[in-house]
Amino acid sequence: MNFETLILGTGLAESIVSAALSKQGNNVGHLDEYPFYGRSHGLYHDCLVENSIKSGILPAKCTIEMSPKLVFANGLLTELLIDSKVGSYLEFRECQGIHVYLNGWKRLPESKEDVFLNSSLSLIEKRKLMKFITTTADAENSGNFDTFAEYLESFDLGDDLVAMILYGITLISGTREEIYNMSWVSGLAKAKLYLSSLGKFCKSGFLVASYGSGSELSQGFCRSSAVYGGTFILNTPIDKITKEQNGFKIYSQDQVFNCKRLIASTDFSEKYNDLQSTFSR
Repeated sequence: MNFETLILGTGLAESIVSAALSKQGNNVGHLDEYPFYGRSHGLYHDCLVENSIKSGILPAKCTIEMSPKLVFANGLLTELLIDSKVGSYLEFRECQGIHVYLNGWKRLPESKEDVFLNSSLSLIEKRKLMKFITTTADAENSGNFDTFAEYLESFDLGDDLVAMILYGITLISGTREEIYNMSWVSGLAKAKLYLSSLGKFCKSGFLVASYGSGSELSQGFCRSSAVYGGTFILNTPIDKITKEQNGFKIYSQDQVFNCKRLIASTDFSEKYNDLQSTFSR
């Protein structure tokens, strides 16, 4: 089979590229060694778990997302889903709450109403938190702070509220040191994005795809690619990749795929490190 562009892996980034190229009229082929979309963003269906019920412990089925994701309601990804019409393939629901573990699970207040109804906050803490919300929504990137944590401490919020905002609002991953050293500009941008997302589609600032954000988003962009002629072949292990004069050959069992341009996710480029410099990331 011959393609102008061949993409390895159906992760979110690769799927977005596939949809964009297909819409431009590019002859796109898409291979994945797994039988499902999303690769590391995929789902495990019908996992058996033990669910504690009053009458005893009963087995129940659930779906486990390998790479859970929250989508900012006012974020760039949401805009892309709307503009590309990929959002019409998906079903979203409101995030029911953000909890941070601080010597026990604590729920992050997600709106002004939540702040005043939260019984775990004192009246003084509620006032300080409201001051943070109203000030940050209109803040400019001209503060005299090195880190976002310093900015939060200027409101005298207390250690627990600072931690809840850093972990629950910015959604930055990393070590504690990395999170607390996040730049003032980066943290402010995340906080303003979160505050502008509140109430856009629902009370929460976050949206969750009903059947798994990572895998469903990937599958949505793949469907968009297929509408414009993209070809998808799953459950196809890659045996060998060779660089030819006019492109690449990809060998899979008894099949050979030819392409002028090869795009692969980082796990493919690491697996075939002899061609790493030729991969588009």
